[in-house]
Amino acid sequence: MIYKNEKSLINIIKYTPFIFIISLSLIISISLYFQKQNELEIEKESIKKEYLEKNQELIKSEVENLYNFIIRTQEKTEEKLKNSIRQRVLEANNIALRIYNENKDTKTKNEIIKMIKDALVDIRFNDGRGYIFIYGFDYECILLPIDRENEGKSVYDFQDSKGLYLGREIVKSLQNNDEAFLTWHFPKPENLEEKDFKKIGFNVHFKPYDWFIGSGEYVVDFEKNMKEEILEYISKLKTNENDYFF
Repeated sequence: MIYKNEKSLINIIKYTPFIFIISLSLIISISLYFQKQNELEIEKESIKKEYLEKNQELIKSEVENLYNFIIRTQEKTEEKLKNSIRQRVLEANNIALRIYNENKDTKTKNEIIKMIKDALVDIRFNDGRGYIFIYGFDYECILLPIDRENEGKSVYDFQDSKGLYLGREIVKSLQNNDEAFLTWHFPKPENLEEKDFKKIGFNVHFKPYDWFIGSGEYVVDFEKNMKEEILEYISKLKTNENDYFF
């Protein structure tokens, strides 16, 4: 009996340290494993947070830049419209001056007028909406491509939808200037019920015959063109299916 107890005691003394070491190692390993996993999870969340914050700032910056681009484009719409109209009218005026100067000594006034009208009547721009008109400082309509029947008639009493005497105002604007812009309001042919569409016009004094040569454009139509240009620009900013502006 004593022998058996001694043997058991010896076994306990012999194996306990080993079992203790194994158990302790296992506990430490498990503890280190979970500690490492926790550190990795914390690091992963930190990377994820940093990534999200970085990309949120990037997206925010890109959207704000695009927004500011649209605002700047919108603010410059009327300026671009004015430049477009002015360029076309000055071109028409140069054509008329060249015809006059090349023929003033060999042809009659009526022949030259016909030549000028024939040269300008088919000019179109801004997607076909823009055209060149000619009126005299005596308010006679010389050329109106969209309504030839009004040529030869007076526009002295013609008013826009807000009561502005358009012909009189144009003549007044050119009395001390060779060229001038003017804004008026008029219905659109496809929307006669709405009378307050803003229109911007540009006129230049054609001195040989005391005319004004000009053109006008509805702001809303030009804005539509600008919107289409912006949308086309935005569509080209897309780099892949998951990266796009809307």
